[in-house]
Amino acid sequence: MRRYETTFIIDPDLPQEGRVQVIEKIKALIEKEKGIIVDVEEWGQRKLAYEIGKKVRGYYLCVNFCGSAKLVEELERTSRLDDKIMKYMTIMLQDNVNPEAVMAEIAATQLKKEEAAKQKAMGAEVSAPVDEKVAAFEGDDDEETEIDKEEA
Repeated sequence: MRRYETTFIIDPDLPQEGRVQVIEKIKALIEKEKGIIVDVEEWGQRKLAYEIGKKVRGYYLCVNFCGSAKLVEELERTSRLDDKIMKYMTIMLQDNVNPEAVMAEIAATQLKKEEAAKQKAMGAEVSAPVDEKVAAFEGDDDEETEIDKEEA
């Protein structure tokens, strides 16, 4: 089993329901071919580097999964036939992946997402450690440092 990442550019003019159908179709195909979906990231609408079919924007979707080469061939064949998918690109991230390790990674990622959602619901910001460092630097502006004292 290998680990892959496929990035899709979906037609930006498609309504939300249409995009959800395309995403569900991709997920169903991966599961049908006995693949393991690690992560699905919706990057949203972005400007394209060049026009594709007279369109300057596209809806980006990144799917990280494990499976066989046969799965990738079927996924790309289906994407080629679907006119809602403007472009796609698959890269192999890792060869000879241990399925148990992947399942553990999925569980850990899910746990982190749930923790972040709980913290957000409670009003705590996830970036608090960064904010504390910024506050520490902001408070130092009024105090003279040893270098300032030596220059004076």
